[in-house]
Amino acid sequence: MSEQEKYETIKKLVESKGNKTRAAAKIGCSRRHINRLIKGYQENGKAFFLHGNRGRKPAHTLSADARQTVVDLTANPK
Repeated sequence: MSEQEKYETIKKLVESKGNKTRAAAKIGCSRRHINRLIKGYQENGKAFFLHGNRGRKPAHTLSADARQTVVDLTANPK
């Protein structure tokens, strides 16, 4: 489930005081985790649902030079 869908589900749950068990089934988690999501939503709003590494490159990403070297060596074996 995407971050946006989780956010909308929790927002609707908090606003309507809906059923936590049904929300847990929809998101695919436990009621206990629903309580954590509700608390995070109330404290931080939509920002709580965004992943912490959003917008960052992975730590194991190769530099452009290293990537080009690999491509050159693969395309033109000696």
